[in-house]
Amino acid sequence: MATEIKRIEKESILNTLHNKYIAMSSLIERSDYSFTLTEFGKTALILTPDRPLPEIAAAPGKKLNLMANYMGMNIFFTVEIKDIVKESYSTTIPEFLYRNLGRSNSRQAFPSGMSMQFASLEEKFVLPFPLLDQEDAATPLPGLEKSDYNAVVTHLGAWVKTIADAYKLTLFKDAKANPLEIEKSLMMKTGKTLFLPSTEASLPELDETPEKRLITTELFGQSGIDLDQLTKFVQARRDDGLRSCVWVPLFFERYVIGCIQLWVSDKDKPPLSINHIATLYQYGKSLSAALVARGYFASCSVKNKFFKGNGVDISASGILFSYPQSSLTPIFTTGKEIALKLNTGSQIINSSARIIRYYREKAVDYWGCRFIGMAPEESRSLVEYLYGKPFEQLKTTLMLGQA
Repeated sequence: MATEIKRIEKESILNTLHNKYIAMSSLIERSDYSFTLTEFGKTALILTPDRPLPEIAAAPGKKLNLMANYMGMNIFFTVEIKDIVKESYSTTIPEFLYRNLGRSNSRQAFPSGMSMQFASLEEKFVLPFPLLDQEDAATPLPGLEKSDYNAVVTHLGAWVKTIADAYKLTLFKDAKANPLEIEKSLMMKTGKTLFLPSTEASLPELDETPEKRLITTELFGQSGIDLDQLTKFVQARRDDGLRSCVWVPLFFERYVIGCIQLWVSDKDKPPLSINHIATLYQYGKSLSAALVARGYFASCSVKNKFFKGNGVDISASGILFSYPQSSLTPIFTTGKEIALKLNTGSQIINSSARIIRYYREKAVDYWGCRFIGMAPEESRSLVEYLYGKPFEQLKTTLMLGQA
């Protein structure tokens, strides 16, 4: 396991590296470089290499992964190049120093001649809808867990007749003219239910559902939709003769993919109640499960579909790569196994990998992965490509560990 070095000890180690001219090594563009710490200031290091760095690796903003042997321990740290000072480089002060880092002892910035792609090994989906923070926790209606789509629709229709005049089931992907405007926008933005207990009034002031599933007046105020639009919307429902209405979102994972609308027009029927909403959510879950079984989302599956990542750094045992924040983000979570393709220009190296670290900076997601399914001959090819030497010269010194 890696051990983070505390701030006071970090300063002592850097001082020793500086005062005793202890060499630090870095693998850059598949070649070994040696550095000395010629200046150690409060805001910057001045590092002098044994020879000029490749131009592509020496620009401001580029990172250097360094290793030094300090009192018999290998110390690892990363700095960012700020400026070129004659034949040396001004860099940031490393935020962290590590000892006993469980990784290859020669990590390098991702080579400029290499590209990478990644893919999900699981059946995961990316839909053209806004991604919610979380999926609703409703469960399928008992007895309908494994029913086909038509059976669920028939069951829903029979239940609706007991409480409402009619209902409409809309799947947004299939809606041609898309009559839903405010309803769709509100449900997609909030993941909650649009409920009008009476069209003589407006949205509820308070959410009295145990799960807090309603669009209240306060939540509507945060939606960015003009209040006049809502007023006209409610008026139109009233002009249509509707006395009470509800639009319950239909969920699939963290997407709102449609809605179930119920309404009451008959003056002899009681208005819809919040007690009905929980049951509608269960019908929605049953419908989603039936749609999956039918293959409705198959065209949106990303299983085995490769996306081009931006390699950040790599070793013989793992890789750190990035991708702009997108709807792919929740698919690639810590612990998941993914497929990788590493293209050296002359060879494509295939491997599976396990995500062991994830973080986000600004609008970019980063994943640190450990190779776990690379064939021996491809592992050998990767080692020789990264370190620029025949495998026989490397195998006695290369420490393979966790990425």
